[in-house]
Amino acid sequence: MKIVYGVLSMLCFNLAYSQMTPVITHISPNQIKDIGGATEMACTVSNASNYYVLWMKLDLNKSIEPLLISFKNTLNIKDSRLSIIQDSMMDEIRYTLQIYDIQEFDTGIYRCQIVIGLHNIISAEVELKVRGPPMIHENSTASMVVMEGQQVTLECYARGYPSPRIYWKRENNGILLASRSIFKGNIWKIPAIRKEDRGSYTCIAANGYNKPSQRRIAIQVEFAPIITVPKRNLGQSLHNDMDISCNVEAYPSPAIIWINNNIQLSNNQHYRLVTTYLIVESL
Repeated sequence: MKIVYGVLSMLCFNLAYSQMTPVITHISPNQIKDIGGATEMACTVSNASNYYVLWMKLDLNKSIEPLLISFKNTLNIKDSRLSIIQDSMMDEIRYTLQIYDIQEFDTGIYRCQIVIGLHNIISAEVELKVRGPPMIHENSTASMVVMEGQQVTLECYARGYPSPRIYWKRENNGILLASRSIFKGNIWKIPAIRKEDRGSYTCIAANGYNKPSQRRIAIQVEFAPIITVPKRNLGQSLHNDMDISCNVEAYPSPAIIWINNNIQLSNNQHYRLVTTYLIVESL
């Protein structure tokens, strides 16, 4: 009778044990690694020998579908940088995901999952952040041509970890608006650009890791011609040549004509036109 009771007890214990809910007993802490480095993320499970244990990768911005990396000790993707190791310890199993030569795109959430049923999943997560130099996005502002008085918005965006700080400088450390030499921020608005503001500006992204990233933006400002005359009154003795000059500032480059007594001058035996110079021969 005692033997029968013992067998029944053992059967009940095995049945109860087999029906115990699987659990994740340990998950690695969040990771911060350098580009080119390596990492290990371990997930220890209990009572899960009859269930699939998966490693999934989730995008931080949730802009792409989750990626199945492994199920149990089998990799689901072909990447020589990745490996999965299975270790058994008493009634627990540890699945260790290893990543070598870490790259920026490895950043994300790594989820360990025990699949019990279609709508019954136990999970735990590890976040991997990859420390690397800043990179300025291509959707940042490019070189431009604008009209004088127009509002101009300069935008600069960069990725990297730690998050880059953005600031702007003018070529040759020239003065920006409001007598500043540096503007800090992703978006810089110039309410009404002047011709004096034309030139090259540099967006600089820095996060303390390696060298800052830079993007040069050339701004050309269209403005009406401005004419200045160095000498308004000229004198020359008879039968000698005379040079008459004027300074013209404009963008785009203007067409320059010379007029005398309401008649447009052209090159002939008396006049020689050289852009902003008029040479009068043999007065």
